[in-house]
Amino acid sequence: DNIGRCIFDSPGEPPTLQKLNEWIEAQAKGGVRIICIDPITAAVSQDKPWIEDQKFVFRATRCLKQYGASLVLVTHPRKGAKQGIMDDLASGASYSRFAETVLWLERFDEMRNLEIMTGSNSMYGDSLPFVEEIRVNRALKILKTTNGRGAGANLGYLFDVNTLRFQEKGIIVKKKMQEKKSKIA
Repeated sequence: DNIGRCIFDSPGEPPTLQKLNEWIEAQAKGGVRIICIDPITAAVSQDKPWIEDQKFVFRATRCLKQYGASLVLVTHPRKGAKQGIMDDLASGASYSRFAETVLWLERFDEMRNLEIMTGSNSMYGDSLPFVEEIRVNRALKILKTTNGRGAGANLGYLFDVNTLRFQEKGIIVKKKMQEKKSKIA
């Protein structure tokens, strides 16, 4: 209910990027701290969308810096995309190129048992990661972080459809790390 009062839609016809910029500015001026557009691909394309996308991103960035707000843009995979890399995102390259953070949320059709690093065995005097097999139904791929750590990591999550809540389980261990761990053991 609290979030519902903050959701707006664009009835009738899809907005242009110009109209979205005006809406972002109005929200930021009004004190909104986090502004979301879902999906950005619903905006009307122009003759040269790559130029309009870049103008949109830079105008929004100026506004966000001025008012201390953040913008979350949601997109979806391109048709046929399977790798979960930035080139697989639907929309123009400006969105991933100039974003500070790019996250890819992957839904698994069935629960998966994955090797997940949940901490370290530091109480035994070593700094080897503590890895266990955990059931998850989502993976969050951190594709890009400009102002932080974690780029390239994959996090395992359990999403509860009844409560609509995510529970982070830890860092999914990549195959190379699994092989390295078995060699150490």
